[in-house]
Amino acid sequence: MDDSNIKVIGFDLGHGETAVSKIESVSSNHEPERLKLQGEYVQPTAIAYDNMAGVLFGRQALNSKDAKSFHIGFKSKPAHNEQNRDLLKDYFKSIYEHLLVESFIDETEKHVVFVGCPSGWSDASESNDIEAYRELLRSGIDNSNIDIEVVKESRAALMNAIESEKLSLGEISETILVLDIGSSTTDLTLVDPTLVKELSDKSLDFGINLGGSLIDKAIFEYSLTHHDNKDKLEAAFEKYPMALQRCIYKCRKYKEDYFKNEVDYIKDPENEADLGREKVPQSLKFQPKLNHSIMEELLSSSVPKSLELELDDYQGWRACFRDLLLNAKQQLAEPPNVILITGGGGLMNFTYKIAQEVFPTSKIKRDPEPAHCISKGLSRWGRAKISTQKFMDEIEIFIQDTFPEIVKSHEPRFRKELTELLVDGLLEEVIEPRILAWKSGEIKTINELQPDIERYARDWISAQSTKRLIVGKIISWENLIKKEVGQGVQHIYGKFGIPLGAIQFSSSHVVSIDENVAISPEQFEKLIPGINIATWLTRIITLIVALVFVELGPIAWIIGIVAVIWSPNLAKGGLKDANIPLLVRKAVSRKKIRKTIGEKREEIQEHIQKELDDNELFVSLIDAMSEQVRRNIQATA
Repeated sequence: MDDSNIKVIGFDLGHGETAVSKIESVSSNHEPERLKLQGEYVQPTAIAYDNMAGVLFGRQALNSKDAKSFHIGFKSKPAHNEQNRDLLKDYFKSIYEHLLVESFIDETEKHVVFVGCPSGWSDASESNDIEAYRELLRSGIDNSNIDIEVVKESRAALMNAIESEKLSLGEISETILVLDIGSSTTDLTLVDPTLVKELSDKSLDFGINLGGSLIDKAIFEYSLTHHDNKDKLEAAFEKYPMALQRCIYKCRKYKEDYFKNEVDYIKDPENEADLGREKVPQSLKFQPKLNHSIMEELLSSSVPKSLELELDDYQGWRACFRDLLLNAKQQLAEPPNVILITGGGGLMNFTYKIAQEVFPTSKIKRDPEPAHCISKGLSRWGRAKISTQKFMDEIEIFIQDTFPEIVKSHEPRFRKELTELLVDGLLEEVIEPRILAWKSGEIKTINELQPDIERYARDWISAQSTKRLIVGKIISWENLIKKEVGQGVQHIYGKFGIPLGAIQFSSSHVVSIDENVAISPEQFEKLIPGINIATWLTRIITLIVALVFVELGPIAWIIGIVAVIWSPNLAKGGLKDANIPLLVRKAVSRKKIRKTIGEKREEIQEHIQKELDDNELFVSLIDAMSEQVRRNIQATA
């Protein structure tokens, strides 16, 4: 199936509210379309099992008069509550079926539904909340054309802010702390800009079960405690659990009105809101009690244990929120450049003020549409992920099919240049000086000359100047390949609408060739992953030195001269062990030595290259270097 025809659904199944958006094609750059569920863009996360209509969701569930059961606040980790597992499965399935009826989803077409979850949910193999959630939701959908993926909501919020340009280009390149204040949890996610680019989920997460629903329940407890018919209401709630859930939902609407119109509440702190009452069986009525003074009291004090909070030492919402931020600050190496506040809790002004107090140097921004930022962000994330995967698939095909040919075309030049560097350096910096040392009598015999040359060769290869020359050759070779690769992948970048200027391959190395910066032995050894370059070079040098001492090398020429001048009848093997007099040695002129080395240079280079053509040492080096460049290309893409 053509990936460009995949439809992307962003499904924000929140603890308090649900919103859904859609991207018609992953190949388009259009804004995600918000989908109306039963005529509204946002529905309360509520489910009812109705005697006549079956499973109802959202406002229909709230308004059902024939419901056998009614539930809100059921979003939780799949393993925590068996009843909630069934509620989540049925709720997701009922909205999916509604999307089919409304033709937002066509069963014959490929769709990927991206569902959000709190950042604190684990994706570890031993306790994979995310995979368990995905499997739970998938189990209610019998359609092979529908795939489901779960994405942490903070990532979706950030993606929406980036693509909708709520964050500037400069802010995107900085460290961002996403502060997602939802109905059930408050999550903090520190996102490095490189992780945003890679759509990585490996961010630094904090979070606790501190959500806006705790304030709903605190309002409910306070209102119940101060109700004239407290005992009768408690008895009714015990007998009619649905009534209890509806009254808590009523408290939520009071809370939302308070923070939406906080200025008016502050002007008249004792004036209680009146948004209507909730009818309770047995001719009872429940009305939340809320004004500015009451809200201040609830935010600043503990609440009854009857709320069964998953928090230790709960001293009020405001204090817990501040402690969470202070704890996060202690764990961060430095304050984030930008803090993005999202989620419905971002509308509570005190959360913004506390964030400013705890992170005074950070730029703090609030998402202006918290009800839709997650669903739209999930759609955007899904589009980016599918497009990125398709892009990477084509890059991988290029790497598999074309990249080896590019490497092969540049390999002879690299072999030649590296051989010339090693042979020239050894002849000029090691072999000629040590032959002259033998000539002066510093070295007694020719047989002692070979280990002496090998020792000095190892010192030469360890010198900073030599290391820089070798590193320079390797980087130069890689740059030639990267340049050709950049030209080769231009059509792929163009196909996916990526600017050609984005093809900027970073260096594969942390080693500098600046003569003022020393290259440590550890850096040199790890220059090419999988190859100890120092050991590799030592083996190559041993091969070169050995060639110097065979028939084609300058040592063989010296032995021939000495044999003629000093002892024609002495076997060459005997000459190598003889302490030849200085007068005889002086007969081998320095000028002649240099000339002979020059004459033999090309012959030695050709022989070395021939040896390296079939030598597994050079093959392993090229393979390791090619793999390093390939990984660099993939990372850059």
